[in-house]
Amino acid sequence: MFSVSRYARQRFRLFQATGFGLAASLLSCVSLPALAARTDFQLTSPDRQISVKVTDERLGELTYRVGFHGSALLGASDLGLITSDDRFAHLRVLRSKLSKGVDRYTLNGPASRVEAAYNEMTLEVADPDHHEMTIVFRAYNDGVAFRYVVPPPSDRKAIAIRGERTSFHISDTEGCFASPMEGFPGSHEGTFSPINVANWNGQNFIDAPLMCKTATAAFALAESDVVNYAGSYFKGTIDGVGINLSPRPDENGDAVAYDFKDGPLRSPWRVVMIGETPGKLIESTLIYTLATPAASVNWDWVR
Repeated sequence: MFSVSRYARQRFRLFQATGFGLAASLLSCVSLPALAARTDFQLTSPDRQISVKVTDERLGELTYRVGFHGSALLGASDLGLITSDDRFAHLRVLRSKLSKGVDRYTLNGPASRVEAAYNEMTLEVADPDHHEMTIVFRAYNDGVAFRYVVPPPSDRKAIAIRGERTSFHISDTEGCFASPMEGFPGSHEGTFSPINVANWNGQNFIDAPLMCKTATAAFALAESDVVNYAGSYFKGTIDGVGINLSPRPDENGDAVAYDFKDGPLRSPWRVVMIGETPGKLIESTLIYTLATPAASVNWDWVR
């Protein structure tokens, strides 16, 4: 089930960590040329200030880039899942589709009535053994998000996910703030400290959100809508951070074991919240917008 407390803590820690907040958006439209060559798929936010470009590389690798006001925020970053049976090891795009929508809901807080317009790009991808999944990108005016959707296979065979290839290639920054964790499990409570991402390779885990500032923007990396999936931490890479999934205590190296009884497997949204200043991030409702609505319950006992 969706954990309200974890996202509440993520938002609260944004205020603690020197005022950094959450935001991002992207969208644009590109048709699908020949699949044999390198192909780009582009998306922009409704206000066209945020851009996303996904590249189908010649060697079966998918990467994405994020820009804001024409400047790069994230360089070429990896996409993909790591499974116990090597499904989705090399991906190519089969089809792409562009759409748009508006999320409307009420929220207790600074923005009681939320209307969040977005542009969406759906990429249907497959590996050489014809295992298919979908990668969904959304671009809002206050951030970008993407997730993996794995449909039930024809043989209904369960899937075991050991990790993700997802990475965030952080371009030039003026500094980042993070809450380092020593490992699993973690309490998701800690002190935010300045870090140099370029020197973070291989060191401690980083709890979400990870917040950075450039000369022209501020952004935060987070997640939303964790349902039937492992929570995640960031781990330093050679050029930024990658996703590290919390392992299941009852499995040998697997983080997610899913039998498709509840339909397709949906990963959490990987979120890049973007704003011109750290203060703009605080105003963002992107984490709430992307989360599955709470189940209908009786809250009369709350005083």
